Amino acid sequence: MYTIVRQLTTHLRLFAILCTVAITLNILPAAAQKQYPVLSIPGTADYAQIDTAGKSILPSGRYLTPAGATIRITHDPFGMAVSPDGTTTVTLHDGVFTIIDNATLANTRVPSYDHIIKSPLSKGSFLGVAFLPDSRTVYLSGGDNGAVISYTIPTTTNCWSWIEATSGWCASTC
Repeated sequence: MYTIVRQLTTHLRLFAILCTVAITLNILPAAAQKQYPVLSIPGTADYAQIDTAGKSILPSGRYLTPAGATIRITHDPFGMAVSPDGTTTVTLHDGVFTIIDNATLANTRVPSYDHIIKSPLSKGSFLGVAFLPDSRTVYLSGGDNGAVISYTIPTTTNCWSWIEATSGWCASTC
């Protein structure tokens, strides 16, 4: 009788070990455990890339497919505003801003790469953008130095003017 109990105990231990291994390897589903789906980003094996004609992959692994036309501007825009008449958009970056003609998507970087268009921005980060109702005057606000710059968007490509509200400094190429 003792031999039968010993064999039965050995078999039960072996059965328990095999069930534990089967549950661990997902061969046998655990009755007490609820299975949850694992969520992950779609681009886990993809490198970040910009495809202006299709699906781009962000550094976070997310996919992005633009709904409209895509243009390239200076990286990391901190602020953006669309003019009241809808014809112009201004994006504000660190020390740079971009003026975009919404009809043609032509864009002008201020300061320009060739230094023909000078920068009205003083040292510091600029974060806020707001248009006046005339759709030509835009205010750019300094995030760390409190400067506010009033900038007149030119109607021609060779006429620029601006004024820094905190110091009264102004410049014009008109």
